[in-house]
Formats: sequence, structure tokens, C-alpha cells
Amino acid sequence: MVTINEFDINDFVIKEKSKISLVRVLMAYHGGKNINDDILDIKQLNDGINQCNQLIEKGYDVSFNLGRIDKVSKNQLYEICNLLSKTKIKYFTMADTYGSVDLNYIETLIPYVNDLFKNVFQNNIIKIGFHAHDNCSNATSKALYSLKFGTTIIDGCILGFGRGSGNAKTELLIMDLNKNYNKTYDLINVLIHGDKYIINYKDSTSYNIIYALSAYMGCHVSYAIDIIEKYDKMNIIDIYNIFKQMKELNKHMFYDDKLFLKIYNKE
Repeated sequence: MVTINEFDINDFVIKEKSKISLVRVLMAYHGGKNINDDILDIKQLNDGINQCNQLIEKGYDVSFNLGRIDKVSKNQLYEICNLLSKTKIKYFTMADTYGSVDLNYIETLIPYVNDLFKNVFQNNIIKIGFHAHDNCSNATSKALYSLKFGTTIIDGCILGFGRGSGNAKTELLIMDLNKNYNKTYDLINVLIHGDKYIINYKDSTSYNIIYALSAYMGCHVSYAIDIIEKYDKMNIIDIYNIFKQMKELNKHMFYDDKLFLKIYNKE
């Protein structure tokens, strides 16, 4: 991700020589820093569009990211979408920068923007994205909820790790997308990476991934409680596999401590 007017286009090689596939061009303040939000900074917007075009010429997919989406009026969104509809960007991603967007606002925001692109400006190419922040502990819910109203790209960070309150949790997004949208995202390696390089599940205070895994497999909560309280030396993959095996044996819905011990001891 780059911020408008704060990067050098010459720092980007052509896409064929790069490991980067998508570049996000961020308009962090639609009124410009320290300028009234009622004023849309058209110069900054046009500068951003020019920089998007330069990146597209180098072969990259581009998302125009608009920060502080709840501070943007409908009239401003209309003007922004009008100018963006004339470009070849792939995504228009709206960011819940202050974490203050709620589910009710998502219900009106996403359809409104989709309607602008598709029906008002006759652009069926640009797709809608949403980036949620976790100030109210609902970033994951907001990201998933936005899919029901027309987004096609949502953002997450492993374990929700991010600035301030953090972001939607990638592993929880994957669980839902795999379960409800027939996706096949690699949950195992996300769990391994988060546990090894970000924070070990035993040390996490934000939420307990073990409860999430038990829910993902539809397991009785007592199995998760036992693991947390009695088997703190287990690694995250062993935990995943125990839940998975319980489900495969169709013994996951009712608590059976003896069966759990057999699986735990690999008998």
C-alpha cells in the first residue's frame, strides 16, 4: 500500500519483474490533512488517479483505498466514484479507519457504491472492497457482513494483528469463507504462522483461537475448556487435528472425556 503523493513511481519495477501483484493507493484524508471534511480535495483525488494509472501501465492490479469512509458524504462518494469509474482500477476499497462503521451503515453504504458504479456510471469492472478495524471487537463480523451486500474483496490480518485495535482476523475469515462460500483457503498454515511468528496461542489475551477452532469443527465446548485448562503443552496443530478427528468420528457434539484422552494419547 502506498499513500497518494508520498511515493515515487520509479520505485516500482514492471509487474513482470516484481513479486507484487496488487498495489493499494491510499487517500487517507478526503479533505486533505487539517482541512474541513466537507471539502473534497479534488487535486489530491486526481493525483491519486494519475498514480493509479501509472501503476496500471506497469502491469499492476490497483485498488483505490479511501480512508475514514464514515466521514465521507454521499455527495462526495458520488463525485469520487464518478472520477474512478473512468479509470481501469480493479478495486475501490473503503476503510473503516476509526472502527466506527457499524452493520447498519454497511447495509446502506455498499449497495449505494455498487449502484453508482454499475448503474449510474455504467462501470461493471470495478469491484468493491472493505477494510474493517476492530475498535468495537467486530471487525471480522463487519468484513463478512459486507460480502452479503456486494463486496468482493475483504481484508484481514493473522490474529487481527495491526495498528491500535487491529483488524479483522484472517483465520476467522478463512473459517467462514471455507464453510459458507465453498472456498479452500489454507487455514493450517495461517494458524502455524500466527502461532510461531506473531503470538503463541497460549500468550494471546485478545481472544482464544482454541474456542474458535472448536466452533469451526462444531465441537462441544468442554473439549476446548479441557485443552485450555489441562493440556497447555499441546501445539496448535495437535489441537486442530484433535478437533478434526473428533468430527470425523462423529463424536464432536457430545462430551466424552475418555475418547478425548484416547485421541490425545494417540491410542
